[in-house]
Amino acid sequence: MDHSGIKVPFFTFFAHDSGIRVKEAPMNMLIAMGFAAFFCIGIGVFPGLLYQLLPYAPTYEPYTASHVITSLQLLFFAVLAFALLMRYKIYPPELRSTNLDFDWFYRVPLKWLALAIGRLILIVWNWILGIANDIVYSVINTTEKTHGDGKVLARTTASSSAVMIIVAVLGFVIVFFYRFVQQPPAG
Repeated sequence: MDHSGIKVPFFTFFAHDSGIRVKEAPMNMLIAMGFAAFFCIGIGVFPGLLYQLLPYAPTYEPYTASHVITSLQLLFFAVLAFALLMRYKIYPPELRSTNLDFDWFYRVPLKWLALAIGRLILIVWNWILGIANDIVYSVINTTEKTHGDGKVLARTTASSSAVMIIVAVLGFVIVFFYRFVQQPPAG
């Protein structure tokens, strides 16, 4: 509560000027912020409209006396503590520094790791792609050698020659199975 509700607005409006000048946000961002602000205020003022969308009736009532008083007490005493700390100069001063949060440990090293793994995957992919290209080119070359103009498999043959080849292969299969495959014992 101290950080987001009191400290940020106070230092936004009353801290020393850092000299940084920023330009206005683009129009699409302003429109999006306007929509978000409209819905935040609308849901806060009329929570019943949101509750009607829920599949079950909610049991939470945001504007009961105890909820309002509890929230105001938290806000009042947080502001009081912050004001007293600032008045008596007990509040720690701002330090001009670069703040490295914990997320650095998973943003930067994991980015390096992801890039290294990506480079390794690219190397393996190019190697596999080279092997696949070599296989495709060898199939194309072999096919061209046997099926090209005037080659053995590109010539037209008479149907009698095709029938003779089929009969010879069938005869070979029958002899092979008769000679080398055991016959089941008779019953």
